[in-house]
Amino acid sequence: MGQVLEKVQNLLQPKKIRLFMLGVESSGKTTMLYRMKLGEVVRTVPTIGLNVNEIKYNDIVFEITEAGGVYKIYSIFHHFMPGKDGMILIVDSSFLDHKELLQTTFKTCINEIYANKKIPVLILANKSDIRKFTDMEILQYIGVDNIEDKIFYKIIPTSCISGDGINEAFNWLYQTFTNQ
Repeated sequence: MGQVLEKVQNLLQPKKIRLFMLGVESSGKTTMLYRMKLGEVVRTVPTIGLNVNEIKYNDIVFEITEAGGVYKIYSIFHHFMPGKDGMILIVDSSFLDHKELLQTTFKTCINEIYANKKIPVLILANKSDIRKFTDMEILQYIGVDNIEDKIFYKIIPTSCISGDGINEAFNWLYQTFTNQ
């Protein structure tokens, strides 16, 4: 009887998708996370360590683990990546800084943690209202060409201040994980 109730309860609970949010410092990760969760801009301070939030979208709960953008935390990402279903990569589309650090971290995460499966990566080209770089320049900055066989991705121009692109981002995540 207990097993039947557990199965029914699992059917009634929303599907949970675990995502890891990565980006260099000042790319807008924390502001974007709270904009996605609350629908408004919240004054934030730089994240030290990790910030985990759940966001319900339709019948899915996205558990997003945001990592502080300070380079010192990059070396311990491998402790927090396992068990994640995909990634959100935030890029400041007006200022591409710390290229080597981001490329190395992103490639290491994909190669070490997701070596045996192809994962979805949502690339948010944040600060699109002051954007200076094209999608192609952003993809080169990230180094997607070095790991394209291990990921499938979507790049979406966003602004965590205005909210532009956030619905499109959630729609892509939703479609990606409901079609699996």
